[in-house]
Amino acid sequence: MERGLFIQSLRKINKFTNISDYRYIGFGGPFLEDFKVLHHELKISDMVCVEIDENVRLRQQFNKPLSCIDFLDEACSATDFINEYEFDKESIVWLDFVSFKDLNRQLSDVSRLLSNLCHGDIFKVTLNANSANLGNVDDGANQHKYRLKKFKELVTSEFEPHGLTEESMYSKVFPNTLLEALNRAVSKGMASACQLEAVLLSAFVYEDGQKMLTATGIVLNKTEKDEFFEKTRIDIWPYFASNWKETKNISLPALSARERLQVEQMLPDGSYEEIRDSLGFYIGPNERSAKEQLENFMSYYRSFPWFGKVAL
Repeated sequence: MERGLFIQSLRKINKFTNISDYRYIGFGGPFLEDFKVLHHELKISDMVCVEIDENVRLRQQFNKPLSCIDFLDEACSATDFINEYEFDKESIVWLDFVSFKDLNRQLSDVSRLLSNLCHGDIFKVTLNANSANLGNVDDGANQHKYRLKKFKELVTSEFEPHGLTEESMYSKVFPNTLLEALNRAVSKGMASACQLEAVLLSAFVYEDGQKMLTATGIVLNKTEKDEFFEKTRIDIWPYFASNWKETKNISLPALSARERLQVEQMLPDGSYEEIRDSLGFYIGPNERSAKEQLENFMSYYRSFPWFGKVAL
């Protein structure tokens, strides 16, 4: 779902600059799925894969789906890559982080990356947004106070959002808190580039085993910002992020094929209550989350892929 929205945003940016001429830099994972999608959908043929785990790097080379994917000579962390790599071409860079305990280093990596980017470069950052990773205490009344203390220990003052409160640690609010920390990292990286501006394009939160935040932006010459919006019209895209304070939740329910067919038969006009009554049950651990996720599906169902088993 999120990948599909990312492709949509890049297609809009393509009206401003030729995306197929870009270099894509990303982590890839063992199967390099994102590399395949960006090549097939946008014709990007200059790609660099970064990987810190040597065994995963070997799997990537074995599974390499395209000749245009380049691998580094050895396993390399994002930090080392950003510090050593020469960004000599318009690029799309995706820093896809999973670990929560390394949050401050990840924000430092983002800051350092932005200091290397130029006009037209696109950046995407994924962070673990599960506030439960800050820990728990036996006294539930002091849970958020404890997590606030731990967050301040985890993130240095240069990235800490202003005006943090215990409410900032609430599970539903925490992705927005993290987005503000990301904004501070981006701003720090852009501090010396007075002619450039990092423009946020999208900010999504979704469940992928754990709650994740992913934000995408573009670096623009300030004098060309108006032209960018005029040509791309991305600011009227339903998923456009107008500020660094609020994410869009795109968590979706786990539907069987029969459930999905039943739901889609009632769209686009059916309400949540009508669909729930038609099914005879809600889909999820509790009705509150079920309602939120099904309403997300009602908004995004045209972009939501079908999955099925294939025997080769």
